[in-house]
Amino acid sequence: MNIYDIAKLADVSTATVSRVINGGPVSRKTRARVNDVLKKTGYQPNPYAQGMNIGSMKLVGILVAQIDDLYYMRAVSVLEQRLRAMDYDIILYSVGEEMTGVKRYIRSLCSRKVDAIFTIGSIFRKADKDLFAPDGIPILTINLETENEVCYNIFCDDAATVERAVCNLYKKGRRTFLYLNDSDTINGTAKLTGFYRGLARCGLPKEKQFVYNCPRTIEAAHSEAKRILSENPDISAVLTSVDELAVGVIKAASDLGRSVPESLSVMGYDNSILSECSTPRISTVDNKVDELCILGVSMLIDLLAGKPVAKKYIINSELIEKETT
Repeated sequence: MNIYDIAKLADVSTATVSRVINGGPVSRKTRARVNDVLKKTGYQPNPYAQGMNIGSMKLVGILVAQIDDLYYMRAVSVLEQRLRAMDYDIILYSVGEEMTGVKRYIRSLCSRKVDAIFTIGSIFRKADKDLFAPDGIPILTINLETENEVCYNIFCDDAATVERAVCNLYKKGRRTFLYLNDSDTINGTAKLTGFYRGLARCGLPKEKQFVYNCPRTIEAAHSEAKRILSENPDISAVLTSVDELAVGVIKAASDLGRSVPESLSVMGYDNSILSECSTPRISTVDNKVDELCILGVSMLIDLLAGKPVAKKYIINSELIEKETT
């Protein structure tokens, strides 16, 4: 059954059937007749053809580096829920950390007539020159600040947040810090910058503090933190770039008999489910992934409605004090 069959059964033109399906101007009597035929035949319009007629497929593309990351998973979930509430569907691509196929994925999404594309994470800065979609399709970047003129950025000030975390622990009497960093992305670099700014603000000599890179796994953080804390027992506070590393630090402290937070303060980042599951519950940074994604969808709706939208929005993160500080 196609639109020509419906038009013949309803004794109207195919243009009239199209207007009924897409909510165009049709008399009440004619609309009722066409709808009756649609109901009896169980006709379902082709969504691609329908989208071409009304100028929108009600479809949005989402690009992530890897879907098994807790932050990415949460962001995709919030975006999908908010978009679905507005009758949008999504196409999700996990492009890999090397970012070599971003241009190809964007072309694929554009060929499917998406209304917009979201990227999640600062790692997409590696593919900044490829973040371009033809035909005015907007690209909205979650947790990435870029100078790309065609992108709309929604992000948190990670440097300022880590700086506050250092100063907060300093006020609690902590003087020797360890910072475990998991990546050299834009956000990872910003967090490390914030750590150094916090030390300077508190008057702590940078050369007497400890900074190490660590793979983003609990096992790696456990092993690395245990070694570092064993060799440097004067360390009294550990900050990590993600909650996974903080969980490893807690395990290392337990192995070494270091009481948390009495002997050692631990601060994670992302306010993920891991910070709640750990014993003790890990103090962390809420970098507002829900708010970033909700704001991103609101910006998209405004863009599609032709309303003016700022190129950059910054949301403040929040220190969440739990049981490890």
